[in-house]
Amino acid sequence: MSPTSELPLRHRDLALTSTHAEVLAFQLGAWLNQLLADGDTFLTVAMDSTNRFVQFATGDGDYLRAETTGDIFLEPRHQLGPTEHDRLARFGWNPPQADEVFVGNHWKMWTPPDVADAAQLAALTLCTVCGLSDATLADSSVRAGLL
Repeated sequence: MSPTSELPLRHRDLALTSTHAEVLAFQLGAWLNQLLADGDTFLTVAMDSTNRFVQFATGDGDYLRAETTGDIFLEPRHQLGPTEHDRLARFGWNPPQADEVFVGNHWKMWTPPDVADAAQLAALTLCTVCGLSDATLADSSVRAGLL
């Protein structure tokens, strides 16, 4: 095991390496497994110019919660269109709700965690809703931290 892989996710320099959904899902899956092992942490992958994102959080590893972009926090020119809202629904994201946990964002919860499903969902969402492509890869940011 390399010294970097022994560090908690929040202490690593994270960056996306591919915009191919299958490769991206593999990379995200590795990070999500580490997120669950670290506990009480979050992971956010964002497109910096539009503020579109996918983020994950876990407590003690018995659940995995994900959120993705809702219009409430986006500038009007970056809000989702009907096609993007339809994709989120077809992918299985729950619509935004006005409660204390998921205010304004689409969300999904896995109890127990299903890393493969979560990683595939995130990769598809990043590529087809958030705007991740070869041309925008440099605009992406990844960060992890404590809840």
